[in-house]
Amino acid sequence: MNSASTNLPYHLALLQEYLLHPTDYEKAFGYFLDEFGGDVNFAQMSVPHALPALTPLLERILAKALSKPTKIQQIHLSALNGHRFYHGAGVADGRALMVIFFAELQKGLMAIIPGPNGAMECARFSVIASEVPEDPSVN
Repeated sequence: MNSASTNLPYHLALLQEYLLHPTDYEKAFGYFLDEFGGDVNFAQMSVPHALPALTPLLERILAKALSKPTKIQQIHLSALNGHRFYHGAGVADGRALMVIFFAELQKGLMAIIPGPNGAMECARFSVIASEVPEDPSVN
């Protein structure tokens, strides 16, 4: 538990595998919490890094999930240098948001807590590479 930093390539590959599962992609969120959450070394390896172009996409996902236009008041993302992996959290409509995003895959996952029906809801998303330009300094 909480040991992703001991073997990042392995844990990131497994996280990608869970994210890409055709139907059970929510497992990626649980795996992220179990292996990356609370891993102090992982947190120290990550650097704050905004991806402002990602926010409008997340807001469109939220609007669909909540059946109303919703703005994200705060989102704080970090980049894991050398891995093209971003993670972070935010707040919208009184709900917590957690986000993971693999730039190489142009895919990510957002958890909405609580979701519109009370329980947590996950939304997997894909982007077009030109929609979310990366800063090469974090790769």
